[in-house]
Amino acid sequence: MPRVSNDEWKTKNMTEITLPPMESVPISQLKVDGKNPNKMTREQLDRLKTSIKKFGFIVPIITNKDLLIADGEQRWIVANELAMKEAFGYDGEEDTQF
Repeated sequence: MPRVSNDEWKTKNMTEITLPPMESVPISQLKVDGKNPNKMTREQLDRLKTSIKKFGFIVPIITNKDLLIADGEQRWIVANELAMKEAFGYDGEEDTQF
């Protein structure tokens, strides 16, 4: 089997993924549907709060075009507790099916 370079392999096997730009989203406009099966204990939420205070939002909140949170409900909870006005995330301008 002939050897191929990393660049050749990437060219043949990788699909380019384009992400929308991250935007500042007002916390008050984000919505949840109450169906999130992921729950954090108070201790876990407090640790997340400490992390967000220290580093900010490393992982963005992801929503659909209607600003319904698809990923990041726990970060949203902590942002509310911290009285943050906005968070960084993808606001789903392009209608993505989750």
